[in-house]
Amino acid sequence: VTVSVLYWWIRVQVRQSFLTTLLRMFRSCVARTVPTTAARRIAAGGALAALGSLPTAAPAHVATPRRLYNAMYGTRIRTHEDVIQAFAPAPTPEDPDAAALVERLRCKDGAAFVERALPLLERVEERLLEWKLAKWEFRIPPTLAGAEREAARRQLALVRAQMLEKLAARKADTEDLRRVGDLAGADGLSLEQLRLKPRSWVEEKITQMRWEGDVAAARELREAWLRLEGRGGPSRDLLERLALVYSLGRLGTFDDAFTNTIVPVAAEASTKIATSGSAAGGFKSLARANGAAPVAQMEQRNILHELLQLTLVNIPTISILHDFVGLAATPVLAADAVPGYRDALGVYLAASVRQQLQAAAPNAEVKPDEAAPTASTIVNRLGHRVPRAFADVANAVPKSSAQSLLRAVGKNAKGERVVLFDYRTAGGVESLERMERPIPPCDFAFMRGSDVTLITIASHNRYIRENQVVSGRQAQGIARRCAMLFGNDISAGRCRTLLLPPGFMDRTSLRRLHRVLGIDGDVAVATDGDAASTIMGDVEADLPTVPAECSGWVRFYSKDLTKSDEDYAVQSRKVNEEEWVRL
Repeated sequence: VTVSVLYWWIRVQVRQSFLTTLLRMFRSCVARTVPTTAARRIAAGGALAALGSLPTAAPAHVATPRRLYNAMYGTRIRTHEDVIQAFAPAPTPEDPDAAALVERLRCKDGAAFVERALPLLERVEERLLEWKLAKWEFRIPPTLAGAEREAARRQLALVRAQMLEKLAARKADTEDLRRVGDLAGADGLSLEQLRLKPRSWVEEKITQMRWEGDVAAARELREAWLRLEGRGGPSRDLLERLALVYSLGRLGTFDDAFTNTIVPVAAEASTKIATSGSAAGGFKSLARANGAAPVAQMEQRNILHELLQLTLVNIPTISILHDFVGLAATPVLAADAVPGYRDALGVYLAASVRQQLQAAAPNAEVKPDEAAPTASTIVNRLGHRVPRAFADVANAVPKSSAQSLLRAVGKNAKGERVVLFDYRTAGGVESLERMERPIPPCDFAFMRGSDVTLITIASHNRYIRENQVVSGRQAQGIARRCAMLFGNDISAGRCRTLLLPPGFMDRTSLRRLHRVLGIDGDVAVATDGDAASTIMGDVEADLPTVPAECSGWVRFYSKDLTKSDEDYAVQSRKVNEEEWVRL
């Protein structure tokens, strides 16, 4: 009896579990195939919202999944046009006229620009000095694709490394200034007043300390002052620092990082706020509960926006400067963009040559970049017959990268024929397919009269760099081909190679490039590092072929090679200083 009862009880339990399992499977199938009423409402609302007739929000009684808030959703890496659109001076109820606002931002000379931009730049750097390293993280939009996210990560790492280097120099300046003030006994002077003190004042203090027998302190004071003089004034490396701030705006994730910041209030300002009950413009006082004077206030102004607006209005070609100083490490948005400053150099060269041709023929129309030219186009532009070989050379470039092969062609004021070629395939200089094409291993080819210059951006790999420089036989062949194509005197044909740095443009290479372009003047460089007129170009010397938009900062471009470029410097001296290869 016990066995039979146990047998029937097990059968009932198994049957119930089996039926329960079947019921659950049936319910899951029904739920997948037949939508509920709430699901049908959400689906219908989303479909009609796509047509613009209903909002996308779900009904109030329907639970929606919760997503964590992130301020960087929807952001992406900006181009120069996006930066202009994002930071363009916008009309406000107080200033409805945007044109008048732009005119107020435009400075009449370099001194006025430095006077307005330097305080904003120093405040931005002060905020960055207060940041922990963790605040530089999470600045990459999570919605980017894999390649774009990697490009943004590399760009952020490059900008952060160079920005931290500049901030370290600024911090060292502040420490040296405080050390000078402590040793010289200038307790009542601020750091700005100490910075304006002449060298004679420090020498008097050193002499007095030595007379009193404090030789060690006098030596320490002298070393601190010499370090300050060696680094330069507060406006040193101003172009590079502005380019770094522009790069922050180009990343698109630092727009709101410099606003709504709590800052301390000075004693006199705290008393003024307590008596008047209001703070200065752009600030919101944080008053205490007992009505005492506030010790802090919230700065609601966005100093990054103000600095970028001022920079974009007065230096419209800041994007070229940004690439020249070595901040264009990765291709951002363009599919055919090349890492480095090659694209910016192409824009700069084309603008310089076109401005030179426009000055020679003011009534002639100089067209922008064209597609790959045909033989008939060259015949019409040059006015003589072009052999079939030119068309073969032009067609040797792949069609996908043959856009704007001929950037400019014409005659300058001296009557010399000027031609600028842009070989877009130079971005793949490290690939073997370059060896299969009859193209010189260069990025640009510039011909002025019977002189041909092959402009080549050196590779970071020094072994590949040796193959980028053409041999003497190759240079003679290129000069002979140009003399045949353009009808020049073959006995006067010359050819040489101009090797440019791999990562950035230094001032020596820029001067050499200007001599290639036929600029009569030279690049003037501020030696004291603190001249107020070193940005907008307040110089009487005229550089006729420098683009008008770039003439301000090009005159005082002062970036030099670093110790990491020693192997390039050795090869550049050997290549750039050699004589012309003549036929």
